[in-house]
Amino acid sequence: MQSTAHEGLLGGASMVRLRRAWLREMGRLLLVELGDLSLAQAAALFYVESEEEATVHEVAGAIHRSLSATSRVVDGLVRLGLLDRREDPSDRRSKRVRLTRLGTGIFERMERHRRERVERFRGLLSSREKRQVEGILERFLDALIGESDGTGDGRGLTPRARGSSTARRRA
Repeated sequence: MQSTAHEGLLGGASMVRLRRAWLREMGRLLLVELGDLSLAQAAALFYVESEEEATVHEVAGAIHRSLSATSRVVDGLVRLGLLDRREDPSDRRSKRVRLTRLGTGIFERMERHRRERVERFRGLLSSREKRQVEGILERFLDALIGESDGTGDGRGLTPRARGSSTARRRA
């Protein structure tokens, strides 16, 4: 998909370049930290990290896989030492998972790397520019969070919120 310069920052070449640079950077970091994990394993790991602890059923819903497929994904992450699995005290038939020390270390290193990159970027900006960027990012985050938790005003950043043809086809 090509972008034209007249679209400005939010829809133009600058945003495309920013997205590509960020994805390259994060892709390299993920390869270093996560190695040869499958996409489903990485998604499960990120979900568990965001929730601190989850049932295998919750992970399955989050990564859009069947319970049996998710159980295999979790088994692999447990074998790699990235997740710890235990019985749910309130329902012995259910299993709960959380990051191990090794799994937590991966996310701590990724967060440290992210902070270093952001600080380098912030060093390029004046105080006024920093405030402007932070204000814009807050608005983006409010829209994204509102869309994901249902509290948004319908003007978020997802195709569903914009009424795209993709969203209409899914409905």
